[in-house]
Amino acid sequence: MKPLSAHTLPVRTLCATLLCLLCATAHAAVYWTPERLPMVHLQDASRYAVNPDGVLAAATVDSLDRELARLEKETGVQTVVIAVRHIEGDDPYTFGQAVADRYGIGHKGRDDGLLVLLCTDDRSYSILTGDGLEGVLPDAVCYRIEQQVMVPLLKRGEWDQALLATVDKLDRCIRQDPEMSAYTEEGEADGWVGLLVAGVLTLVVLPMAVVLGRRKCPACGKRKLEAVQEQHVVVQGQRKVRTVYRCTHCGHISHHDRNDIIQPGGGMFWGGPAGGGFRGGGPMHGSFGGGHFGGGGASGRF
Repeated sequence: MKPLSAHTLPVRTLCATLLCLLCATAHAAVYWTPERLPMVHLQDASRYAVNPDGVLAAATVDSLDRELARLEKETGVQTVVIAVRHIEGDDPYTFGQAVADRYGIGHKGRDDGLLVLLCTDDRSYSILTGDGLEGVLPDAVCYRIEQQVMVPLLKRGEWDQALLATVDKLDRCIRQDPEMSAYTEEGEADGWVGLLVAGVLTLVVLPMAVVLGRRKCPACGKRKLEAVQEQHVVVQGQRKVRTVYRCTHCGHISHHDRNDIIQPGGGMFWGGPAGGGFRGGGPMHGSFGGGHFGGGGASGRF
């Protein structure tokens, strides 16, 4: 066997070093931003699950897409499920809000958007609701679904099952399935833990949310709008809940309408989704309808 020359060793060492660097670059963590996140629904109206890091199995993505397509067709609710390893800033609530604001998930006037976010390596999650969903998915219901369904599975590293089970529960709550009363009705199961959480929310989170969650005044641009009245009105034949705001800085009066989801008889008030969904001849580009998210939902870590 021919001995290695003095020139061969440095070359081989350099090649090995370059190979290691290439491998490290190929596996470098991607920290997603709302701007870089591939919103698959815009390319294909039948897709709702965003899975750029391959966190979820292909079969799971297909199941989510089918269930969420049915949900939109039958109730009008537009949903986006996002599963990634990392997000820039490591704040699931802020990231989810930014995605919802950027794309306008849901329909304008109905504000029936829903966003579910999982960041596996950041070990964080978030469920965010548009203004029009807060009647059937208030913050407390989102929190219970997370704690009783989502988090136990996430702690075991069962990403696919966690999102499938969570979306199933959200779907059934939106449809007002009577079997969901364990999540939609507050009971003894919440116990002292619920009281503790409520105390923290009251003393710490809510004062911050009051400031950060306020709408901007269209007249002066200050985030000083305060809700002063809520009314039930009819706009173009549809029942709405109208919230009247007054700017504490300049006094400007404005209002925001959202769907009155529950009719007096108790039924759902949504129509079908605006625009078509599936047509022959290949995938049809999807769109979002300009829905608004006002800060509803719940976020956390596991």
